[in-house]
Amino acid sequence: MDKEDALRQFGLNRFEIKVYLELLKLGSSKANTISKKVGWPRSTVYSVLDLLATGGLVSHVIKSGVKYFEAADPSSLVSILKEKEKYIESILPELEKMKGVVKEKPKVEFFEGKAGIKSVMDDLIRAKRPVASFSSTKDILKLLQFYVPQFIRNRVRAGIHIKLLTEKTEETEEIMKGKDKSELRETRFIPKLGEIPNTVYIYGNKVAILNTETDNSFGVLIENENIAKTHKLLFETIWERAKY
Repeated sequence: MDKEDALRQFGLNRFEIKVYLELLKLGSSKANTISKKVGWPRSTVYSVLDLLATGGLVSHVIKSGVKYFEAADPSSLVSILKEKEKYIESILPELEKMKGVVKEKPKVEFFEGKAGIKSVMDDLIRAKRPVASFSSTKDILKLLQFYVPQFIRNRVRAGIHIKLLTEKTEETEEIMKGKDKSELRETRFIPKLGEIPNTVYIYGNKVAILNTETDNSFGVLIENENIAKTHKLLFETIWERAKY
């Protein structure tokens, strides 16, 4: 990193950098002299000198009624940084309190197609949190017939238990029959869920909504504590009324 880049990182703009470096070379100088060296109007140079003086990087003396400017010793840059650091450290507790007051903004991601839905379901595995789910089982099996068995194996391997609300049909009863225990699943049935081509997974502070229509499949992943809490409450309310 060259000296100009370093000074830019320090917080100086290109005008301040130019004037400060020229002053270092010139030593004690009048504004008119600096103006000629940098090629800018004297009014501009005065404005820049004022900014540098405010930051503690330029001082001045008056000799025979004429103002002379001088750049601060380069080592003062380090002192200024240390002083700024102390100021920030003194207000850190207050800043941390303010951060706690700010409400969490929901994080929403959109995933397109079958590959996108698989990405959402893979996130569920990585999270390793208990899952509550509304699912139109026949639709997700139709869309992802080869992936779903793999997903179940991965979920079981990760020790993730799931509560599942699904439609009651001969097909779903056959699928679930005798497999709930080995697949770490507890299933209850609600009528007419099969008319909605969606699967919803609620886990941790996330809600995944999967549209499993064959010609319009996509997933939406929402990460927000309050939204997840609302969906969990809704799920538990329906769960208590559902049939085994």
